[in-house]
Amino acid sequence: MPIIMVPKPLREKLGEEATDSLVELFREKDEEQKGHLFDLVEERFERRLLETESRIRADMSKMEAGIRADMSKMEAGIRADMSKMEAGIRADMSKGFLEIQKQFVEVHKAIANQTRWILTALLAGAVIYPIVVKLIDKFF
Repeated sequence: MPIIMVPKPLREKLGEEATDSLVELFREKDEEQKGHLFDLVEERFERRLLETESRIRADMSKMEAGIRADMSKMEAGIRADMSKMEAGIRADMSKGFLEIQKQFVEVHKAIANQTRWILTALLAGAVIYPIVVKLIDKFF
């Protein structure tokens, strides 16, 4: 509490009791004003705080919407890239399967050719064997 100094001439005119009452009145009013001032400052601070919070929330909402839009664009781009990659992989796999199929055909042809030679050799052996046996019997 601030000390209130009442000038001597005023104190003499009012008297000690009136001066003390006047000082007390000033102190009470000062305390009352401080209370009102604190309430006013508190209300202003609260209002500014709420305004700032509202602005921050609005900015955050805008940022969130922007981030979501960017993420959607990125997702669409990634999906497009993945589709292109999938098409490329499928094309490469088809080429690979065709190449494997061609190799199977070549292997099949080679096996068929070898089988024909083996069967021909067996058939020739079956025909020639009895002839050779008769010739050996005849000459030896």
